[in-house]
Amino acid sequence: MSSTHRIAILFAANLSLCACARPFVATTPAGFLELDNQSNAGFDYRATHPDGLVTSVRVIANKPQGTLAFWSRAIENQMRESHGYSLLAKRPMMSRDGTAGEQLQFGHDEGQKPHLYYLTLFADQEDIFILEQ
Repeated sequence: MSSTHRIAILFAANLSLCACARPFVATTPAGFLELDNQSNAGFDYRATHPDGLVTSVRVIANKPQGTLAFWSRAIENQMRESHGYSLLAKRPMMSRDGTAGEQLQFGHDEGQKPHLYYLTLFADQEDIFILEQ
């Protein structure tokens, strides 16, 4: 299991819909540093590793209200059409509180180096949680 995959599982396991400053709980993985003041860049949480790996969480309102399948397909299309990524795999996920999710694994060649990008979505009645690695 890759470190990126373990990070996605860690965040999925720690995602909970609690009444706190953030509508989720994130545990910064060992070796990572949580970055401050990321809301200006559109992130509710962001952490980086000295080797360049970045992980983040965005929370957006589920308005107009769409299903997990709708938002997953919309993001898949955007990643392919606007950013040149190919969808490599999809798999179901579950947050600690039982919210259904889906992980999308994308691939993209950057020069001579293949690049993997993981995006995990959770959608409830009010919010869409987007975890990026």
